Amino acid sequence: MRNVYHALWSTLFVGDEKRRSLHEILQQIPVFKDLTLFELKFVVPILHQREYKADELVFCEGEAGNGMYIVQSGQVDIVGHTTTGEDVLYASLFDRQFFGELSLVDGQPRSATATCPVPSTLYGFFKPDLLELIDKHPAIGTKILFNLTNVLGGRLRDTNTKLMELQAQMHVLRGSNAAQ
Repeated sequence: MRNVYHALWSTLFVGDEKRRSLHEILQQIPVFKDLTLFELKFVVPILHQREYKADELVFCEGEAGNGMYIVQSGQVDIVGHTTTGEDVLYASLFDRQFFGELSLVDGQPRSATATCPVPSTLYGFFKPDLLELIDKHPAIGTKILFNLTNVLGGRLRDTNTKLMELQAQMHVLRGSNAAQ
């Protein structure tokens, strides 16, 4: 009887362990970093977990964007296309990284394709759920939106820095070509 009792209790809290690990993942994602454990209790139920097979598409360039994704496990490759039609690997993302967050604020199509080269588990956080969260819990929604703008601003600054570096390199190359 004692073993049955122990087994019963060990299975009752399996969901709590999953929630706890999801809370830990979310606290490492900049979009959710300032949320308390209490506030995260409103976010966890609206995340959508999905298992992807190797080489399965998450979304394609040009599709309507409606949410961001968090990599729980596995890998996601973000691939874009050049004007000449070549594929360019922008990034490979792994556990506890996220992508697609721009689609939470703009209505533009996806600017790249996301695929899982290996079996992967992702959580989706979608715009309709964010809007409902903002409606029901404005303080939590506001924190998420501020964090989201910080993430997007940081990525824009990084892009600007890289663009300036490329422009400087091109200027140097033009100068050396003109001297020849």
